[in-house]
Amino acid sequence: MRKLLRIVIAALVVLAMTGIAIAEPQRLVTQDFTTGGYKFLRNPSFPGDFKLGSGNTEIRYDRSENTLLLEDNVILGFGNTTAAPDIYMRWDGTNLDILSTATDESPAIHIGVNTAGIDLTLYGATTGAKVIWDASDDALEITAPGFLVLVPVSADPTGSTEGGLYYDSDDNKFYGRNDSTLVEFGASAGTPAGSDTQIQYNNSSSFGAITNFIWDDTDIVVLDDQDFAFGTGKDWKVQYDEGVDDQLLWLSAATTAGATTDPLYEIIVGASPTADQQVFGIAKGTNSLTRRV
Repeated sequence: MRKLLRIVIAALVVLAMTGIAIAEPQRLVTQDFTTGGYKFLRNPSFPGDFKLGSGNTEIRYDRSENTLLLEDNVILGFGNTTAAPDIYMRWDGTNLDILSTATDESPAIHIGVNTAGIDLTLYGATTGAKVIWDASDDALEITAPGFLVLVPVSADPTGSTEGGLYYDSDDNKFYGRNDSTLVEFGASAGTPAGSDTQIQYNNSSSFGAITNFIWDDTDIVVLDDQDFAFGTGKDWKVQYDEGVDDQLLWLSAATTAGATTDPLYEIIVGASPTADQQVFGIAKGTNSLTRRV
């Protein structure tokens, strides 16, 4: 027995002289681990709760909740040094930040790899509203009642970036960048002018109505006593004159022939009409007058 006791004492002396510390199992569970603290003879395991740090900068594991908790502003860093990790994450009490110590945009976050993507879903506050990156469909999907909003700006932010889109708050229009050209699209149709059936026209970038030119769901109708003009100078006009015996008038309002041999009104049937082809006819009842060529 005395021999065994001497062996144990000798072993403890050797351990003390070599600087190897023995930590009690219970203290491994509850004691803070700091620089210069405990040294482990092998990979440690923690059968219960534990914490690293102190105060409000702790990392704690709660076995009953199966939760590893990083307190506010505790940094989880990747790469470089603890003072300046290349990429780091933290919860600041309000937001989860993913930050970089780089001074440019070189760091990147990849989700999945080429040809082996991962679906990503962002949920809204309303039932059913979400944005989905569907890797199998190679598509970004917005499900109703979710929708896409382009925040209005007062100047073109696209520069020369082809495919850029924006909404201009000054003129309330959508624009897209097509190569070096800025294209307006999705302009509002506005409200038609005038009354039902009246045909519309561009009246200084607004709708205007032609009151005497209508579509009655069957025919295009020019109303009574209205001129239908031809030529830039309104050289010829056609008018249905309701006020004078229902006449259809052909009016040479601003045209005169250059020579007496040049007809003002001419029917041209082509260079080689069929023999004895009737060109026009005038009839009243059973009596008719025709002109052949």
